[in-house]
Amino acid sequence: MDDDAQQGATNADREVAQQWLGALVKLIGDLESAFHGHDPQEVERPIAGRQIRYMRAMRAIGDLLKSAGRPDLQSPLYKLAEALNDDVEGRPHWLLGIDASVKPGKGSPPDTHDLWRLRATLCAGILWLEAAGLNRHGEGGAILEAVRVSRTKPQLSKLKRREADSLEGSIKEWLKRFENPAQEDDFVAVSVFQVEKEKIEARRAGMSVTQLKDKGLAIINGVAGSASELLNRKKKDQ
Repeated sequence: MDDDAQQGATNADREVAQQWLGALVKLIGDLESAFHGHDPQEVERPIAGRQIRYMRAMRAIGDLLKSAGRPDLQSPLYKLAEALNDDVEGRPHWLLGIDASVKPGKGSPPDTHDLWRLRATLCAGILWLEAAGLNRHGEGGAILEAVRVSRTKPQLSKLKRREADSLEGSIKEWLKRFENPAQEDDFVAVSVFQVEKEKIEARRAGMSVTQLKDKGLAIINGVAGSASELLNRKKKDQ
């Protein structure tokens, strides 16, 4: 291959890379608008407002896939966006229905995935406290530190399955499940816990005890804020 051909290939590669960069920047802008843009109607229609946000996000991702020459991957995302749009307009879509094979169990329904994700994040905060030298169960231990936080941020206690359960006992049970997950356990929540555990192992040697403890408390306080937002939203949806 002569120098001109090599130069041409290089220029073509740069042009493709520039196109992809532009498409990626556009996608990020579209997602930013979809999830963080102001929608005054969302106050009166909170569920519909959230559905519209996800609908716009699905379409934005689909547009990127189409520009990459994969309209076959764009199509399913557009179908999901259409299903969300139908729900917004009061037309229940089969894609968002419950399969007939899913039989409701007795008693209270299973906890939702977003609730389990918050529990996993809380337990990840416990791991950071343990890395700072706080043992799990003893006096001044990591779990008890989270319980102390709950006294000023009572929304943490709302993560429990039942009102009568203790937060301390619940956290112990969640830690056992995340450390030895079963096949039926929430895979996203388990992944959140395991990824944070790996992060601790990679970073703990370069952090002071104070930094480790501050990291754990920051995560736990963040969970409290997210739990408050989640539970308030569920009350509005009921």
